[in-house]
Amino acid sequence: MILRLTFLLLLTIGLVGCGGSDEVTQPDPGNGNGGDDTTATGDAALSLAFAFVGSDGTVSPGETPVSRATVVNESGARAEDVRITLLVHDDFERVSVSFDSGAAKITAIDTILSATFSLEAGDTARFEVTERVPAFYPDDTPFVGAAWFEYDHDRADSTAPIRDTAFAIDTIQTEGATFRLFAPGVQKVHLAGAFNHWTTGGDYAMHRPFVGPETFSITVPASAGDQYKFVLEDTVMHRTEWIADPYAVNLAPDGFGGFNSVYGAALPDPVATLPGGLDPARLVIYELLVDDFSAGRDFAGVTGGLAGGMQNLAELGVNAIELLPVTGVEIAGSFNWGYEPHHFFCPNPNYGTPEDFANLVETAHANGMAVLLDMVFNHVGRRAPLEAIDLLGTFGTYINWDQPVVFGMNQTNWGSLAFLDFAVESALFWIEQYGIDGFRMDFVDANDYSGWREWVRRVRERHPGVFIVGEDFSYPPFSAVNQTGMDAQWGGQDTDVWGNNANNFMHNVMALLKESPYVGRAWFPGRGSFDVADNPMWSLANVISWNMDFPNHTSEIKYIVSHDEHHVVNEVDDFGTQEAQAIGGLQKAKLGAATLLTSVGVPMFYMGEEIGEDDFVPPLPAPNPIDWNAGDADLRAYYAKLIALRLSHPALAGGGVDFHCPNWDQDQGPCQQNKTICYWRYDGLDPADSEIVVVSNFDHEDHDFAIPFPSAGEWRLIRPDGEETVTLKGATTLVETLPASVSYIFVKE
Repeated sequence: MILRLTFLLLLTIGLVGCGGSDEVTQPDPGNGNGGDDTTATGDAALSLAFAFVGSDGTVSPGETPVSRATVVNESGARAEDVRITLLVHDDFERVSVSFDSGAAKITAIDTILSATFSLEAGDTARFEVTERVPAFYPDDTPFVGAAWFEYDHDRADSTAPIRDTAFAIDTIQTEGATFRLFAPGVQKVHLAGAFNHWTTGGDYAMHRPFVGPETFSITVPASAGDQYKFVLEDTVMHRTEWIADPYAVNLAPDGFGGFNSVYGAALPDPVATLPGGLDPARLVIYELLVDDFSAGRDFAGVTGGLAGGMQNLAELGVNAIELLPVTGVEIAGSFNWGYEPHHFFCPNPNYGTPEDFANLVETAHANGMAVLLDMVFNHVGRRAPLEAIDLLGTFGTYINWDQPVVFGMNQTNWGSLAFLDFAVESALFWIEQYGIDGFRMDFVDANDYSGWREWVRRVRERHPGVFIVGEDFSYPPFSAVNQTGMDAQWGGQDTDVWGNNANNFMHNVMALLKESPYVGRAWFPGRGSFDVADNPMWSLANVISWNMDFPNHTSEIKYIVSHDEHHVVNEVDDFGTQEAQAIGGLQKAKLGAATLLTSVGVPMFYMGEEIGEDDFVPPLPAPNPIDWNAGDADLRAYYAKLIALRLSHPALAGGGVDFHCPNWDQDQGPCQQNKTICYWRYDGLDPADSEIVVVSNFDHEDHDFAIPFPSAGEWRLIRPDGEETVTLKGATTLVETLPASVSYIFVKE
């Protein structure tokens, strides 16, 4: 705008007079260039002053302040072709313009008024503009006025015209509530809400400052609880877009399928993070979807299941819950997993109030559970406020329009400081307001590693202990963990490809449990293998251990089932081979649990897996509530036993794992042929110190196995159907017949 450009020019070249009626007299330029100005008007000397007439330093909305520029010819020579210019406000109503010195020519261009005149020796010229301050101008906004003039002269030491500048600043004082919106490039923004009967225009047009960020603001007589929206206007294309506040911390249904922002909504007292923080080496994560976890489909239902109900996660023993996105979505009452985000500072009103969510986190912490929040910063839901600002304003402020859409949604612009600031503020808000202990960041795009790296740095600057996990599919050392400083990779690459096997824990284990190639949700290709030629047990060994290209052994989140997969029982019983189906999904689920909870890394499983949930997960988000009454109690008890072992035994907290198998270096050796595997887990550097021995048979037939032990003595054998003590006297090998699809876990007493 001319207004902002001109004001910047003034600050650069002008001599400053601040407030009141400070007078500035232009001295002789004296630049020593010599010469004579042939257009000179004599040896006139003029002075300029600018002031807000009658001002006491403040201006109230509705007032009509007068801006006055005064020019005095202090010399004995007539001055001709003097040009004086006033800077006025483009969003103020202009009441009057006057010039008291003869027949001056006044021109107006947007926010600039100019007069050209002559001034006799000793005379004074006054140029006045009266404006009306809008009724709801933003509180504490600087009220700035400026004037500058120039005239020729006849001086031997300079040919340049003499110029002079003066300005004054007062402050606008407005009673009420101030609303702000950062919207670069948007031409107009109006505020609509309960306080003005949802009308737009007139006094409720929002205002921008002369210089600085393009933040629209307005102060109105709103009351706590009033609902509101911003109305963006494209005056060229005659388009408007109603949006909720991108920073809204509370939302209410608007009656049209969306949400209004709620002004002055009281937030609960800030929740502290988990006392003592979390230890990634001592972490068992339980992923859940609020909609399907309880009959109430809300925050209260989750809270009730943390230490009670059929779910009773405290009794199960998990020490972290990972919530699928709980931020606000645009469609009130609709089913949505949360991966189409619209609002980044507000718990989803479909699930409950901010108080309900705070209570959930406090209850989790009281029961020793960290709370991890699945956050979606990679893309925004259709017609999200950030997207609307981009569409009607400056492209690229928040959205990367050069990237392809993902699942029909536009990707965010990690190269934009505006978006980076927004994402950092959002993360800090969830930590500081709701006590969130960590984040699972949905789909960390390798193209944006530099932006993510800065996001991690800035969040950790305030909260060094926050646990950050990235969903990333890049192989280390080029993964998000290595490149951005995140703590762990979710769903990522664990090892090299072996035969037709995928290099992923979930793909490998599920393929072995089904005894066939893994086929997941509709968009996943078939991966994994049960074929001897593909060395499936060698591949399994790689994903049970840890990829040393990662910073440490807790850099991988490992799971067989997340929200993106079908439950093991469903996969085996409905999609497994005939042999696998004959064994049954419940027994295979126990084998999977034993493998998951004795592997290196951070284990995670999806809600319902612990009771043998067998419903088919829809390929697209749809309600799929868990029937907790139909669960298998034996499987749950087995999960609880394995979790307790995982969290109590030092050998399972470290990264030590040592594999033992006859002819392990032969592709067609007995372990490959029989689908069996044996490994020791230890804490420290020496496998001889191992205190846990795991031997598993993934086949549908029984197989004999000579189990090697690191030492003699008493070992507690944990089987899916019970426990017993095994004593080794001198011999360190135990020959056992391993039942089909069973894992034996030996723990040194």
